[in-house]
Amino acid sequence: MIMEYIIRDPRIQINGIVCVVDMLGFGWNQLRNFGPNQAKKVINILSYCLPIRIKTIFIVNESTLTDIGFAIMRPFTSEELHEKIVFLGTNYGPVLHQSISSDHLPIEFGGKNGRMNSMEWFKRLQSFEIEMKKNFLDYGLIKNDLINEIYNGSKCSGAKKCLGSSSNSEATYPSAVFRKSPTCNVLPALIRLILILKN
Repeated sequence: MIMEYIIRDPRIQINGIVCVVDMLGFGWNQLRNFGPNQAKKVINILSYCLPIRIKTIFIVNESTLTDIGFAIMRPFTSEELHEKIVFLGTNYGPVLHQSISSDHLPIEFGGKNGRMNSMEWFKRLQSFEIEMKKNFLDYGLIKNDLINEIYNGSKCSGAKKCLGSSSNSEATYPSAVFRKSPTCNVLPALIRLILILKN
């Protein structure tokens, strides 16, 4: 969802982005849920689903577990994307500061751009998620009687819960897209949207 949020900025659409991915704290809990299927989805989203130019992806504070995670992703990664991924380890300062001005880096990475504020980003993404839901609803992809259920934040675990006994295919897919979730599962949402448009 972060990528969907930032590509609305025209400067990013023109210039592209440089990513700094801090893998500090990446452990077995994250790795055990990250298999080949998830790796393929992530790569497909980065390569084909989002209209964004990724110039470089700097990986900092990576561990052996991070290397295992990227080894899982490697078979699905194009040469072009693979060449853009740079592993910097824990001594990332010199290379990172050569590529990105310290005026744009947060204090945590030795920059001058204030501290990283995860809560501020979380709030931005929450309001963006509400905006996305409203946009989908405005296109008429969901029946009006479901709007209150969605805006009230009740969980839609699947189409049957939202639709009850109705078999109308018009609302079958969006109900699963609008589940209450802290993360956005982009690929299934895109597949569902394609199926909606085809029907």
